[in-house]
Amino acid sequence: MGSELSLPSRIICAVLGVVLSIGVWRWIRGSSTFTADGIDARWDRAVEISQATKQPGLVLVTADWCGGCQYLHANVLSRSDVKREIAEKYTFYKLDMTEPSQAAIAKSNQLGVHVYPTLIRYDQNGKESDRRNGMTAEMMLDWLHDGE
Repeated sequence: MGSELSLPSRIICAVLGVVLSIGVWRWIRGSSTFTADGIDARWDRAVEISQATKQPGLVLVTADWCGGCQYLHANVLSRSDVKREIAEKYTFYKLDMTEPSQAAIAKSNQLGVHVYPTLIRYDQNGKESDRRNGMTAEMMLDWLHDGE
């Protein structure tokens, strides 16, 4: 009987467990913001455009040698309806990891990207709203519409 926890102790343990679980989930999933960092001029310019136009941001982390990336480019991003949606509604930034520079590796790590392709959607305030690792064109259009 001496090893039983009181009700307040059980509540505290439960709350700590939830907080720890959320922390682990965010660490595994990654989370980022679409804000200028003063390191990458192209990134900073995309952020400036997003802020000036009040458009959400869309970041693609990709590599030419990646099979999933090749599929995404050939079957999703090449479609005129997807291109139009991105061009009209989003500020787009592509991070190419084909032969990554140290700056590209640092940006990928900062974004918490561990798998290619990764698409990261940001809201108008630069807060990450979702990320995906590939999808069909129809799924992409639905996903883009959800982020507007």
